[in-house]
Formats: sequence, structure tokens, C-alpha cells
Amino acid sequence: MTTLRMVNAIGFLDEDLITEASTWKAKNRRSTWLKWGFIAAGFLAVVIACALLVPPLLHREKQVNPMDERYKDFTYFVETVGILWPWEYRTVGEQYRYLAVDEKSYEGTARTVSEELVGERVGEFTVTGYGYERDDVQVHSMQVETFVLKCISKDWYLAAKMEGEYYVFMNTDQIPVKNLGELLDQVDLPKIITLRDFTEEIGYQTVKQYTLNDDSGIWKILTEECRDAGFVEGNLWNDEKREKLSFTITSESLGVYKVAMYVTTDGYLWTNAFQWPSIFGIGREAAEKIIQYAKEHSTASEYTPYLKAVYGKVSQVTDEYVLIDDSELCNDPTKGIVYKVLLNDLRITRYFETGNLKLGDDVAIFYEGDMADEKEHVIDSAISAQQIWIQDQSTQWIVLE
Repeated sequence: MTTLRMVNAIGFLDEDLITEASTWKAKNRRSTWLKWGFIAAGFLAVVIACALLVPPLLHREKQVNPMDERYKDFTYFVETVGILWPWEYRTVGEQYRYLAVDEKSYEGTARTVSEELVGERVGEFTVTGYGYERDDVQVHSMQVETFVLKCISKDWYLAAKMEGEYYVFMNTDQIPVKNLGELLDQVDLPKIITLRDFTEEIGYQTVKQYTLNDDSGIWKILTEECRDAGFVEGNLWNDEKREKLSFTITSESLGVYKVAMYVTTDGYLWTNAFQWPSIFGIGREAAEKIIQYAKEHSTASEYTPYLKAVYGKVSQVTDEYVLIDDSELCNDPTKGIVYKVLLNDLRITRYFETGNLKLGDDVAIFYEGDMADEKEHVIDSAISAQQIWIQDQSTQWIVLE
């Protein structure tokens, strides 16, 4: 959790960009189009920032399912090499990331929003994307219908209809606001965000995790008592001693998944839910009220990962699914589980179609939400994968045969 928050502190970074900076084994670079490329400046800046500012995200050891008592005590490692997917192996939301509307520039989040959250039509405008073939940059563009999003100013966010779905685009310019009230006038946060999971933290260390039962009291304090809270200049949030509550934010309308909103004991509200980190000085009194309300209207809960994952060996590959067997990672192999991962999304099928992952590889498969079938261990929402190298606690390599 700490590492992901550090990534988000440098700006908006969703999991499709994390995927683009994920694993690629050197010996598998057989195809000429899967290589280090001459990458567009915006994407390259994100990767460089990630590599320079937060190397723990890509290099550190990761403890595998520490709550799963079936597993041996081991960690896994991922080689840090970038993947720039070829044009045909990107989703339409990944392909077309730039939207120009009335001299304003918007950047796509690659996330869709439900039709019921989409408002009136704005017009037809041009979206642009960039493909890479050898050393050539290929420019792709098309006309798309563009719509406002309910409860959000069109100057801040828009939705573009592509291949029958609505994709969220956000204004790339930092629109100045003097205080929290001006932000709330442009983005009706209580209507598009539900506060649920949060952690009590000191610096980057989690003290305890909670699940909020009712967030209405928090929004009441923010909307009624904190509208005059001034915007604080500055993008970094590096105080390792600051005490705070860290709320997890997911919003279809904003196109964000599990970003953060902090309320600090010394009186600040911080969030990276937008294109730029936003800090408001709400004051100690309001902060204390929010913290007290949150603790009184919540229950203690277990840690929840950014993405759920399963680990094991690829034991079968078909056109419709892959099987992941974790039995050789278990203390008792007879208690192993074979997971059926449906290949129903380009974001997961491309790993196998390109040969990035293949039969016999040890992998981590990441998915959102819950399993489609817990009893049969069916996963229908896989969105990313990594080839992994496994080491047990005694530093001996575990070879999965």
C-alpha cells in the first residue's frame, strides 16, 4: 500500500501504466515489435518518475498471500523491464488517450463509466493515439461522440464513446481553485465517491485498517464546515511522521481505482483522485471531527490488496482460459488449487498471445473484484499478469517442476 501511494503522489498512474512498466524476460524478446521503443514523452516521463522516485514498486520482494496458511513461506521477484504493447494489443481506451475539445486537452484514463452516469452530448471531437513500429511513431486519430459526466463540470472531465462504451477523459491542465468549496462546485464528490475502506497511519506505516459503515457524516463536515478550506500549493507528501486516516477511493466517474484521500491530524485534506495532487487546509478541528466520526462508524477489517492475485504454474493454455496450479507452492501439495482464468479481456489474453507468458511459467495473475465462482475457482476479471521468480525464507530458490 505504501509503495502504491508513493507512485500516486507523483501524479495520476493507473494500473494499465503499471502494466506497461511490468515484466518482460529478456530471452522472450523474439518479436521485433516488443522491445524498448522510442516512447512518447508523456509515457516516458511516467516510467522515469516511477523508476527514479519509487524503485521499491518494481524491485522489492513481495510476500505472497501472507494470510494464506496453505503456502510455504516465500517471496517472489519480478524482473523490471518495460512492455510497450503493440497497437493491436491495446484496448481502445489504451490506444486513444488524447482528446481535444474546444481548445482544451483531455487525457484518457483507459477506464469506462456506466451509461447511467453519462449526461448530455457535447459534440463530435477528435481523439488521438500513438503507435510505435521500429523507430517510427504512428499517429492514429478518429472522431468520437463526447458527453458530459453527471455531477462533474465538462471543463474537468468528459466521456468519449468508443466501441460502444464510454471512456473517461480528464482535463490535463490544473484548473485553479481557491478553496475546497470551488472544487465541490465543479465536482460533486459526495455523489460520485463512496468512502468505505480506510487505514490509520503514521507516516507510511499502517497502524490499523477499518471498514466505514456510513460516510454521510464525513461528507457533511467537508461540505458544510470546510468549503473555505484553502488550496495548498505543493505536490509532494513526504512527511514520514504525519498521522492521518487514509481512505481508499474508487470512482467510475473520475476513472480512478483505489487512489487515496488523506485526512491528517494536523488539519489537511489530501487526494490524488485528480490529474494533480490536491491539498486543502481544513484545520485541526474539522480533521479531528472527521477522524472521530470515521472511527465511531466503522469496524476493524483485514488488509485488502490493491489488486487480488493468484500464484502458481501455468498448467494449461486454451483459446478460452488458462489453468494456474499452485499446489507446488503449498506446504501440503494435496491442498493445492487449480484456478481457471478466463481469457475474456485483451488485457490478459495479450500476455499469452504474444508469448510473454506460456505453458510451464510461474506467474502471478491479478484481477479486480471477486471470483466468478469461488467453489470452482473461476476468475473472469483478470487484467494483468507477471512472470515471477520464487525464493523461500531460507533464500533457496523454489524450482517448480
